[in-house]
Amino acid sequence: MATMHDTWEKAREDGRKAGRTQEAARAVLTVLRARGLRVSKAARERILAQKDPERLERWLKKAAIVGSAAEVFQEPN
Repeated sequence: MATMHDTWEKAREDGRKAGRTQEAARAVLTVLRARGLRVSKAARERILAQKDPERLERWLKKAAIVGSAAEVFQEPN
């Protein structure tokens, strides 16, 4: 049975994870904008909605080298 402390700790960790993913999504957008690449509303929403930290890390790396924001989402075959 979960205690109140366990519940609080879980909520706190969930909040931290959400904060990290939000920050990672913002970083992707920042890199794209800093490179002068246009980010469509749909792309911005997709980036901000992403909750997988590993995918956001891949997108951040790609944002540094792609020619357009749309290329960030292209996965290798």
